[in-house]
Amino acid sequence: MSDEFFDGPIPGASFTEPVGTSAIQGPPKYTKPEDALAYVMTVALTQKSYNLMRAALELGLPLEPMVDTLLFGGLSEGAFTVDTLMLIKPAFLDALDSMYKEDGLVFLTSMPQKDDEEYDAIMQQAADKRRILEGDEEPVEVEETEEKVSSVDIPKTGLMGN
Repeated sequence: MSDEFFDGPIPGASFTEPVGTSAIQGPPKYTKPEDALAYVMTVALTQKSYNLMRAALELGLPLEPMVDTLLFGGLSEGAFTVDTLMLIKPAFLDALDSMYKEDGLVFLTSMPQKDDEEYDAIMQQAADKRRILEGDEEPVEVEETEEKVSSVDIPKTGLMGN
C-alpha cells in the first residue's frame, strides 16, 4: 500500500474543529445576488481564467460544468450561500455563453443526453478531437454500445410466499 493512501484527512476530523473555522460556516461575503454575480464575473474574466475556459471550450468541453466549478469555488470560499448560487447560476451561464459566442466560438453549453438528436454527431466530434490531439490521422467511428438487460422472473406471490 502506498504512503499516499495515508495522507488524507481522518474521517470525522471536521467534527473536532470549532464551529465557524470553515469559510462556509460563517456569514457570506456577498448577500445580494447582484454582488455575488459581479464577484464571480471578475473571477471568470481574469485573463488566465478566460484563456483556460476558452481552450477547454475549443477542445469540446461543455460550458455548464465549468460554470458549476467556478460557482462552487465561490461557495467554498464563503463568498455567497447556496441559495445565492442557485439564483445567480442562470445569469452567470448566460453571460459567459454570450461572451464566448461573441468571440466566434462554437461550443457545447451542457452535456448532451443519449436521447438528444445530435448525440451521435457530438460524440463523433469529441472522438475526432481526441484523435487529433493524440496525433492519429484516420477518423475513427464511435461505436454505440447497447446495454443488455436480462429478464428476471418475478414471483406472483409475496416475498416469503410459496
